[in-house]
Amino acid sequence: MTSLPKHADREAFYQNVRERTVKSWRKAYMPSQTDEQEKAEKLVEKLRTKPESVYSINNVLWVIASIGVFYFTDFGLVVLYDTRVNRTWLNVGCVFLMMAVACCLYCVIWLSKVKGIKHEKWEEHNMFVIPVATISSILCMMLVCYSLWPIWNVFTIFIVGVQFMGFIVVVAMVPDIV
Repeated sequence: MTSLPKHADREAFYQNVRERTVKSWRKAYMPSQTDEQEKAEKLVEKLRTKPESVYSINNVLWVIASIGVFYFTDFGLVVLYDTRVNRTWLNVGCVFLMMAVACCLYCVIWLSKVKGIKHEKWEEHNMFVIPVATISSILCMMLVCYSLWPIWNVFTIFIVGVQFMGFIVVVAMVPDIV
């Protein structure tokens, strides 16, 4: 048998037991405001982190607009066969486009699907991917606009912008398709 603690220690021991009993009773039968606040915070966090579908009306409209612009401006034929296109800058712009797509596919497929890293932590895992993708996208847009300027003049910015947004939306839909 274990010996009982001395009188002063015994009183401290029983006081500690009483306090723990009261705390557990209050927690079980009288939920405090903090418990309700924690439940509300968890609900709000759950609602905030609800994944938004990539098939939203905005994305569908961007794809439809991109298809329409591609068809009505003969974008593909102009890029492939028109002699007024500045091929050097178009090719450099396409290289920057492939860099942006490679960064996007690396993050979306490799980091998210293969390694299981959530998109909030992409920058912690590789801090240069997002800035490289952003800079290469901007350079791509500028160079493609410059190379196609002789054909559509001011409308080149809008045509290439719609095509670029449609392309980005389609690339964003890749993980749901794969």
